Amino acid sequence: MLMNILAKYRLRKYHQKIKEAEKALQSLDSKPKEHHLIIEKTPLIKTKYPEIKLKKRIVKEYSFINKNANFILLLFILILLGAVSGSSIFFNLKFSDLKKDYDTSVEKINKLTQDLTSNKQTLTNLQQNLEVKKEREQGISQQFLDVKKENENLKQQVSQLTSTNARLSSDIASKDATIKSLKNEIDDLKQQLGQ
Repeated sequence: MLMNILAKYRLRKYHQKIKEAEKALQSLDSKPKEHHLIIEKTPLIKTKYPEIKLKKRIVKEYSFINKNANFILLLFILILLGAVSGSSIFFNLKFSDLKKDYDTSVEKINKLTQDLTSNKQTLTNLQQNLEVKKEREQGISQQFLDVKKENENLKQQVSQLTSTNARLSSDIASKDATIKSLKNEIDDLKQQLGQ
């Protein structure tokens, strides 16, 4: 933008100088004696037509306008090329940085996705194991309850059998006592008969 303003300013100055030169040419055309004096002062080759010499001299004097304009145009083009190449390099570097960031983000996302799927798989395996354990616990608790009931039944049977055993033992003891008393009576009777 600054170059644009400078170029416009210089062009305006050049146009002013060209207008001044054209006015000088017009004034020379209207005053032939002065015109002849200016031509003689100039180190140009004398020709048959002094107006042509003057125009050559003016063109030669203001040829720096074209040289400066060409130089400014070349300078502007070089600056523009430098700016375009610099910006392309800058944006290429930025784009490569963004691409690297994007690639690392994609890798992180892929890794997180893999971790998530492995964690999901582990979670489903743990849930299945937990369900199996629950079923086993229910089976074991049912077996425990069955064994406990059977144990209680066996304890009742043992208590009944011990009471029956005690009763039978007392019956046996009383029967043994009866048998002994009967044997004693038989022995007494045998002794009485044998006498």
